[in-house]
Amino acid sequence: MNDSEIKDLIPTWMQHSKNHYLIVMDIEGKYRFVNDLFQTRFSYLSENFIGLPVDTAVHQDDIKNADKQ
Repeated sequence: MNDSEIKDLIPTWMQHSKNHYLIVMDIEGKYRFVNDLFQTRFSYLSENFIGLPVDTAVHQDDIKNADKQ
């Protein structure tokens, strides 16, 4: 599935939400889609998250804690 096919599956209101972050990652933990709010809020970390690993914007300890759940 390519990036535009992923985006086509996401409702427009979620893509442009002002209240909720939305990210889609692949099985390797790389970003495939981030919504406008996430991109704007974390733009100081990257201008484009697509293809970057999740730990670009998530602290390593938080990832470890999530893996324990």
